[in-house]
Amino acid sequence: MFPRHRVVFDVEKASQKKWRLFIFSIEPILKYIGEMLKKS
Repeated sequence: MFPRHRVVFDVEKASQKKWRLFIFSIEPILKYIGEMLKKS
């Protein structure tokens, strides 16, 4: 069996990567919405 804290650390790193990808993909959408709100 491998040490547990190592697995938790890996899971944390993976979820951070997921969040970064999520934010990266949603940022342009938020900017677009912001522009539309400014115009109206």
